[in-house]
Amino acid sequence: VMYFDYRKLQRWGWTSYLVGVAILYGLRLIPSYTINGEPYFGIPVLGSFNCWIALPFFFLAWALFFQNKKMKVWQLFLLFIYSFYLFLMVPDLAISFIYGMTVLIMLWWSHLSKKTAFFITASTITAFIFGLVAVLPSLKGYQNERIGAYINPDKYADGSGYMYMQLREIMTEAKWYGSSAGQGNVLPRTYSDYALAGLTSHFGYVATAAVLIILLLFVIRMGYIAMGARNRYGKLLVIGALALFSLQFFYNIAMIFGVVPIMTIYLPFISYGWMSTILNAFLIGIVLSVYRRKHFDVMTERECEVN
Repeated sequence: VMYFDYRKLQRWGWTSYLVGVAILYGLRLIPSYTINGEPYFGIPVLGSFNCWIALPFFFLAWALFFQNKKMKVWQLFLLFIYSFYLFLMVPDLAISFIYGMTVLIMLWWSHLSKKTAFFITASTITAFIFGLVAVLPSLKGYQNERIGAYINPDKYADGSGYMYMQLREIMTEAKWYGSSAGQGNVLPRTYSDYALAGLTSHFGYVATAAVLIILLLFVIRMGYIAMGARNRYGKLLVIGALALFSLQFFYNIAMIFGVVPIMTIYLPFISYGWMSTILNAFLIGIVLSVYRRKHFDVMTERECEVN
């Protein structure tokens, strides 16, 4: 991806949005199968994928929408509400959260004024809080249990609180250079969602710290590239890639330490799974494509001014 001229992607913004919408509709209406209520498409040889595969298409679309000065606030609002609604209807709360936060972050580097961006962000957060309060009375029993398990996992130790307690136990018993001899792997999916816990349990906090520092350097470097990008479209691509990468990174860490609720959010390049790996590799490729052409962008804009 880094060798591809990212500026050519601008013409495919609307197409990317429609492809993302088509993927979500397909998962909603004609999935190959479902796991715990989450729909999947199955493709021979490649394997299966869920709505994670729609994220890069919407990411490319929003970079175009936010740099297009002809786009009005109400148009952006409708495009976001419609796509966010589709994510919720799949349903996948984890990806809906990442998608919504990514769009709000990209909004601050759009053609809109900071005052407008602040108003939209504040309105969205306020609407989310009121919506959450309004929905709480109508939640089903198992949904209330999940909320209660996050707040007080000991009370729901035999149910939804089990994973919180196991994570707490593993992270507490882990040593600097590995777990105590004979400690078993009591967590499922230590290769994906809970990869950080499995890494800490087997190799200790020193190895975990080394991995997290490397991933944090990715975040910092992408931030520097974003600040140095002079083309608005390129800057929005890097900001969006940085948001998608950072949200996965920080949320997964906070989830393992029990700070935020457990959701299916992977640790970039550490958790097993081809969808997550391909997505993050694509994001890094886009960032490198912008970085390689940072001087070309300036030259092109000057030439456009002369013409």
